Amino acid sequence: ARPGAIFDLSYGENSATLAIAYDLLCNELNGSEHDLFVDTARKRSLQPYLKQNGGRKKSWYYDSPNSNWNTVCNGGAGMLALSVMERCPEAGRVLELVDQGVDPFFSSLDGDGGWPEGIGYWNYGMRYGFMYLLSHERATGRRHPLLKRKGTEATLNFPLTFTPNGQPCSFGDVNGFSPLPFHLAAAERFGRVDLLKELDLRLQRDDQTGGTWPDQAETALLHPRSIPKRVSGKSSSHHLLKGLDWGYVADRMPEPSVYVSVRGGTTDAPHVHRDLMSFHAVVGGEKLIENIPVQDYIDTTFSPRRFELYETSAGSKNTILINGVGVADKSTVVTRKLEGRGYRGFRIDATDAMGGMYDGRVCDFCGRVILLLKGQAILVIDRVEVPHVALVESRMHTFHDVTF
Repeated sequence: ARPGAIFDLSYGENSATLAIAYDLLCNELNGSEHDLFVDTARKRSLQPYLKQNGGRKKSWYYDSPNSNWNTVCNGGAGMLALSVMERCPEAGRVLELVDQGVDPFFSSLDGDGGWPEGIGYWNYGMRYGFMYLLSHERATGRRHPLLKRKGTEATLNFPLTFTPNGQPCSFGDVNGFSPLPFHLAAAERFGRVDLLKELDLRLQRDDQTGGTWPDQAETALLHPRSIPKRVSGKSSSHHLLKGLDWGYVADRMPEPSVYVSVRGGTTDAPHVHRDLMSFHAVVGGEKLIENIPVQDYIDTTFSPRRFELYETSAGSKNTILINGVGVADKSTVVTRKLEGRGYRGFRIDATDAMGGMYDGRVCDFCGRVILLLKGQAILVIDRVEVPHVALVESRMHTFHDVTF
């Protein structure tokens, strides 16, 4: 009833949709139809966007460095402003604000392109972010500064390296990934033939299992005309992402026989779980060890009681518990790579992350080493030192029938 009352995810999505529709239909419209599109764009998107983000006080997401809301809201408004810029007086100011808003988002990617919300929200946030940046270049004929950053290109690898053999091995909410058409367009923009080949293989597999027709239609528009069958070069098989402190190690990449991903870093980010020190293990095409995922969003999922839910708590993760509890809220672990003769992996120091009790620290030391041995086996070594007698538990979860 009051379009200017808020500018949220739905506004961003609907703005992008209107932008695409207007671009596709523009040459077919008569004068009154043009007016209807532009009037809708102004009153239902661009003016509400300026009301919420054009003054000194802006929406919480506006310049967030680690939330998908940033690019969905800013990117959608930016796409619409680009599509009606010749007919809409508000468009220039909107584009100016959008560029300022998305800058912290892409600038936070560091050189490795890791994303703290995980692979599912990477797909959501990057979709609108890249659609805006690529649209900006197409509309203006100029290279966008954010597409010159090393992290902007590197982030295209992120969801692929955390889905070995198509198995999701990310952390936090929505641990799932299927290539979206923007990914192809971005990979082609950077000349990344290796990514185009990998994405094409995954899209072929997804087509065999279904997929949604809107994505298939958009893929038909954005899919490169030809993709080389052979690509030289190999991706790293042992990597700790700078800034994010998530890591993975495998016998080879891509298509590993043995793979493990490791959760370092911090819980002070959107969509995270209390899953520090946890890991996923894949052997061949099978996910053998995995954290218990969040299946549904309910009223408590994003409430102050979020971490009372089993699926977000340490109890549902492949991690260490001391006296029944895991890492504390908004905590960070120190992670580093290990490599020696016959082994590669990671060492995590979670001593400070375990928090305190009424009489002091939970532990004097809490650490975990996860190693890939000669590319054939995964070894997990836990060490805990406590000031008093304590119950220490190391949990691992699987959905398979296993033999010990």
